Amino acid sequence: MLADIARFGAAEEPAVVEACFACPYCLRAPAEVILDIDDAEDGGEALCSCERCAVLWRLGLDADQSLRMALAPPRGLAIRAGA
Repeated sequence: MLADIARFGAAEEPAVVEACFACPYCLRAPAEVILDIDDAEDGGEALCSCERCAVLWRLGLDADQSLRMALAPPRGLAIRAGA
C-alpha cells in the first residue's frame, strides 16, 4: 500500500482538495475515501482506493486538514467515516 501526506491548506478551494486525493497512477478521483479522524487535534488519515488501477493508498492529514474534511469535505469525493 502506498503512503503519502495530503498537500492542501484548510482554506483551499474544493477542487484543489479533491486533486490532493487523486490516484497516484491515473490521477482520477478515488472510488472511495475512508476518513479516520477520530482525534482531529492530532490529525488523521484517509484510506483511498481506485477501481481502475486496483490500488490503495493512505494520505496523512494534519489537524487543520482533518478539521476541513470533517466540516466541509469537497462534494466530488465519495467519503465515509472509518471505524
